[in-house]
Amino acid sequence: MGLGKTVQVAAFLTAAFGKTGDERDAKRMRKMRRASGKPWYPRVLIICPGSLLDNWKNELERWGWWHVDKYYGNRGERESVAQAANSGRLEVVITTYTTYRNHMEKLNQTEWDCVVADECHQLKEPSAETTKAMNQVNALCRIGLTGTAIQNKYDELWTLLNWTNPGRFGPLSTWKSSISVPLKMGQS
Repeated sequence: MGLGKTVQVAAFLTAAFGKTGDERDAKRMRKMRRASGKPWYPRVLIICPGSLLDNWKNELERWGWWHVDKYYGNRGERESVAQAANSGRLEVVITTYTTYRNHMEKLNQTEWDCVVADECHQLKEPSAETTKAMNQVNALCRIGLTGTAIQNKYDELWTLLNWTNPGRFGPLSTWKSSISVPLKMGQS
């Protein structure tokens, strides 16, 4: 909390989207939609605790010209946002971990270019339902934000790394024998 992660992500997305930071950005998406064929335009899903939904929306609106909305609330509101994201009318969709878990089939119909999981230490337990749901996310790039990657045990770090880069760190059993156990022994 308070590390400036939101603003850093907004700056990263601004660069990744090739934005200028002025009113030209507001027109860019319209221009892309009018282009012939089906133009590619990046789409980002931000998943965060419910208490941060409005903060993310406000910060993105403050730091750039974004087409952003929240996938939250009643069914009609959620359907409208999902349809806008699928059709390319939104650049950024923000939702909560619980909402994503409960509606991941609908959200995964959109091909996300990037998913940002804020306070991703919520994924520290591999057998938790939220972690299992987040492992299903349909995105080319996964970014996890946390100030506390390890709270209780070293295996939590494997869970976060395995979420951001599925399969790259081997099975949890290998992590335990090559990382967790040596670190525990070194502490004693």
